[in-house]
Amino acid sequence: MSELSKYKNFIIVIVLLIISYFGGKAIVENYQDKMQKVVAGEEKLLEGKKILKVWSLSDKERSQLETALFRGNERDFKLLLGQVARDFNIGVTSLKPNTFSDEYYQTVKISLDFDAEYLSLVKIIKSLEQKKINVSKLQISTSRKSSNREERLVQVEFKGVFPKEKD
Repeated sequence: MSELSKYKNFIIVIVLLIISYFGGKAIVENYQDKMQKVVAGEEKLLEGKKILKVWSLSDKERSQLETALFRGNERDFKLLLGQVARDFNIGVTSLKPNTFSDEYYQTVKISLDFDAEYLSLVKIIKSLEQKKINVSKLQISTSRKSSNREERLVQVEFKGVFPKEKD
């Protein structure tokens, strides 16, 4: 035992070094494991941010489309056409609505008969196209009046598809 006591300090140092080595190794492995989890979490966060950015762009596009689309019903559509016709000094002689409906959308076709100059016709069509209302049929006919003035009769069918109002 006396020989063992001679190496006692050396053995204690060796045991402490072994304990320190394995303890340090466990701490480093734990730190590396946590860092891998942090890096994986950051990657998921970046991926989530990219998805949110795409969704926000989709929301922006959807809101832009909704503001561009005409929102309303057949009555509102007729009022809009009447207002646009007045804005371009077009006298409407006939307005005939026709509405088709399904579960989510309604399609409104309105036939207009009016006397107008070509430029006024182009302006009214462009104005309505901004609200995603399209011309589905166009017919222009002319006739001579007694005062050598041509009278143009324009028959236009406008078509709009609108979200159906909730009951």
